[in-house]
Amino acid sequence: MDNIYVIDDQNYQDYTTHTVRIAVRGIIFIKDKLAMIKSQEYGDYKFPGGGQELGEDHLDTLIREVKEETGLKVILESVEEFGFIQEKRKSIYDDKELFEAYSYYYFCEEDPKSKTCPSYSDEENELGYQFVLVDINEAYRNNQELIKKIGKRASWIKRETIVLEKLINMRKMHD
Repeated sequence: MDNIYVIDDQNYQDYTTHTVRIAVRGIIFIKDKLAMIKSQEYGDYKFPGGGQELGEDHLDTLIREVKEETGLKVILESVEEFGFIQEKRKSIYDDKELFEAYSYYYFCEEDPKSKTCPSYSDEENELGYQFVLVDINEAYRNNQELIKKIGKRASWIKRETIVLEKLINMRKMHD
């Protein structure tokens, strides 16, 4: 899978521990809208997905996370690689920890006959996660404004906005 972007804060020179997180996210278009998660806490849009659990491969994580966050069932045969983003920075929890994250993005389709309710974690409920279908340009503009307002603390918003921009540019090339 292609590395589509590296976000490196270069603020971790004196680290003593190193944590790596693998996440898998779905890119799902439904009738020209993008299936996304909107946080009521921050107002950002993110792709459905999350952390890979022990024993899972990317497809297992994709299917589980999309189902948990959207209630949508991924059609396995529709899954196609898009790319991944690597993030490196000092941990927000420990000044001596290097946090490195890899977010893998996959195009996929959903089975419209298998929709259920999302099942959010306590943390996701606290952030007010809500499954939405949104115009890709609206999601991009919204996240761009939030990055300007929130700044460096918005690293996850920056990551998602980079992917939105790449998708918008891809669609322009195909139109």
